[in-house]
Amino acid sequence: MTAGKVFVGIDGGGTHSTAVAVDVEGNVLAKVTGGSINYYSMGMERARDHLSKIINELLEKSKLDAFESVYIGNSALSQEAAPAELEAFTGGILDSDSVYMHSDSYIALMAMTAGKPGILIISGTGSMGIAKGLSDELLTIGGYGYLLGDRGSAYHIALQGIQAAVAAEERMATSTALQEALKHHFAIEHMSELIDKFYNPPLDRHIIAGFASEVAKCAEQGDEVALKLLQQAAHDLARHALGLESRLNLPGVPIGVSGSVFMKNEYIFNAFKGLIKQLCPQSSVGLIEYPPEIGAIFACFHKNYMLLEPSVLQRIKLTYESLAEV
Repeated sequence: MTAGKVFVGIDGGGTHSTAVAVDVEGNVLAKVTGGSINYYSMGMERARDHLSKIINELLEKSKLDAFESVYIGNSALSQEAAPAELEAFTGGILDSDSVYMHSDSYIALMAMTAGKPGILIISGTGSMGIAKGLSDELLTIGGYGYLLGDRGSAYHIALQGIQAAVAAEERMATSTALQEALKHHFAIEHMSELIDKFYNPPLDRHIIAGFASEVAKCAEQGDEVALKLLQQAAHDLARHALGLESRLNLPGVPIGVSGSVFMKNEYIFNAFKGLIKQLCPQSSVGLIEYPPEIGAIFACFHKNYMLLEPSVLQRIKLTYESLAEV
């Protein structure tokens, strides 16, 4: 491999962004965090300002004047950015031979597979699945947002838990520990107080999604209503994986998971693994090994027709971990 080339990988989430600079031997030279670059939620001017600050800080930490190639995973996108969109966002900021931008879900998939076939199921505030086969064509399932789907997501779990608690309080459904959990979580005495809290002004989705952790706690304490909600979430997420595995037609393809629902809810993770063992017995299941910004680096290697040799992967892992300890 040619010495001296440095690639940049950026994970541009909805609340913040993380970027790394890595040379072609796999040495992670610098890591920075900055503001969100989702130009749909931030606006183009603010998003470009955040990107500019991230790149300038990376250049300073890396002691470089420019980067060879940059790959951006942006939560504003659901597919690869068109040239005009890429230019509108990065033009005048990035002095690079090659700049690419795709969705944040794609770089998370790359973090899991390093370009090989695989399936990734993501469940945080929202949910979706993404897969890659033997070609570069991507398959997706879900990802329609909180109004049209997001089954198995923290928002969906939380909303169902809230609705179950309200229905129980009205004696229209089975009594559940979720009733008191809901009152405590939103600091209310009477369920009717939720109306003002939820609608005046409308409550942000991520705040509603936060109640999913209370559903999990109630399930751990043996509440049957909460437990059924977690079982259904695990089933919904497993069906995402099964749908993608069927479309790939690659028995035994690895299945990775990411997002707060899997990371923070052991019951759902274990239930998901159990269902996959039944539905896709040849597939392994696990958390992704690398963070999304490293997935963007893998995508950068792929775009530049460079193999990710085992020694490079090992070097990336070791230097990234040592950088995090500093």
